[in-house]
Amino acid sequence: MHDFIAAVVHVGADDGVLMAGLADHAHDTRRYLLLQKAEHPDAQDIALGHDGVHVCLHAQTRAAYGGIHAAQLSADALALHLDAITTDALGLAASPLRIALAAPPEDVAAFAAMLRRMGIPVDAS
Repeated sequence: MHDFIAAVVHVGADDGVLMAGLADHAHDTRRYLLLQKAEHPDAQDIALGHDGVHVCLHAQTRAAYGGIHAAQLSADALALHLDAITTDALGLAASPLRIALAAPPEDVAAFAAMLRRMGIPVDAS
């Protein structure tokens, strides 16, 4: 079972923050996954535990830092393997988080490249 179907992929970097996102719609988004990571975390980020990937699922209240063990990515699906703390923070019953992908292959490839840039191990098929 997939959490949602992502038709939109966004990757980029802004002011030293790497971003990778999936959304159900480009406008009037209701379901989304947003991953963010400081490209060069400073001492304060590290001290606060904010040097990992920030994961947000559908709402700012469903978010956590770190906790992503690996990603499995194919042309039509993403499975994010999360630790128990992150699974709980995102309001999920179990890991992995599964998202169906209905985006162009080049967007999925860019998403995989950004996950790797963030330090997330990616098994792509």
